[in-house]
Amino acid sequence: PLFFDEPGRGSLKFRLATNSPCILPGNITIGAYGIGPGPRTIRNLNVPDDFPTIQAAINAANPGDTVQVAPETYQENITMKSGILLFGQLAPDGGPDTTIIDGGIDCDNVDNTTIITGFTIQNGGIVCVNDADPYIVRNLITTKAGVDIGETCRPWIEHNTIVDGNGVSIYHTAPILSHNIIAYNQVGGVFG
Repeated sequence: PLFFDEPGRGSLKFRLATNSPCILPGNITIGAYGIGPGPRTIRNLNVPDDFPTIQAAINAANPGDTVQVAPETYQENITMKSGILLFGQLAPDGGPDTTIIDGGIDCDNVDNTTIITGFTIQNGGIVCVNDADPYIVRNLITTKAGVDIGETCRPWIEHNTIVDGNGVSIYHTAPILSHNIIAYNQVGGVFG
């Protein structure tokens, strides 16, 4: 492998293998680390403690930051940014029913480091357009809501419950759908 876990360091402590193409003659590294302004602090932005709305926290976030949303109902439409981890508060049973977004989430050209998890999303749903590849996991998507996936998008949609809404619509693309419950939708289940 080109990257490997350093022995005794625990998970996610990776370094370049000696045969990595990111190591140039003279042990100069490119691509993985060693280039740029140096390490930056990954932040946790809390809603509503630090920011009054989810969108305000997303706007202030940088790639790699976590926007942690407290249990409550938030009436807003959200535009995601690449690399943001958007976490709702899961219920004690592991369900997403305590943090509610009453509106929609627009994933326009976000990359696969973008995560949306732990929410009930109603009256809006999630829309993926322009090569969006977010990871959408452990949400309840319901009540006039669904997931719309546009051309060239490849989101990973896993362990969600998508009910009593619009199901999943797929337009000329191949998303990854895994371990979801998709039932009782007015428009259909999975269609394209």
